[in-house]
Amino acid sequence: MPFYDRSLDAVVATAPLVDKVGGLTNVLSRYTIATIVRSAARSGAPQVQAFDGALTSAEARGTRLLVAQRGQLIDLDSGTYMEIFFPDRDASNMAPSDGCLVMRLVYGRTSFFFSCGPPALESYLATLDGTKLKSDVLLATGRDPELFVGFVSPQFAVVPQSCNIEATSSVFSELGVQTLDTCDGSVTFVSDGQTVSTST
Repeated sequence: MPFYDRSLDAVVATAPLVDKVGGLTNVLSRYTIATIVRSAARSGAPQVQAFDGALTSAEARGTRLLVAQRGQLIDLDSGTYMEIFFPDRDASNMAPSDGCLVMRLVYGRTSFFFSCGPPALESYLATLDGTKLKSDVLLATGRDPELFVGFVSPQFAVVPQSCNIEATSSVFSELGVQTLDTCDGSVTFVSDGQTVSTST
């Protein structure tokens, strides 16, 4: 983005956890955001409460709030869209980590599966959806069960870690999935001749 561009089409708050939304509070106050996507799950943590306040202010300025739930397709234009897999029920009474958003981003012919929940949630989705989870890239948790990774069947798994490659789950190597860590803050893919960057 050029430095003078102060607008974003969408912001996705994957879970009401400090490490997921703590830095978004300033983004919401400094940018004009068309749509904010979030889960119905809530948290009493002060940093998350600050995010909720910034979100309310953004709504007053015209930002559209979308509380995502299973089955929704969010059109991001030009053939790019998000498909929500979880929560599959009202998440307002779920624990913040259990009520997170699990989704797939389809960008042209490349798909990115975003997982955020505990292994039990990933196992549940593997049983519920099976091969429907298939994606080119898995943004993993690092604790992903073999059944889940097998159904996603990614070419790449992006594993969040603190520059410690030994922390990567052996599941990925057993299934022949190339892992990329996020210790430098971003990962860049070349797909269909286009460069796709993800910031962490």
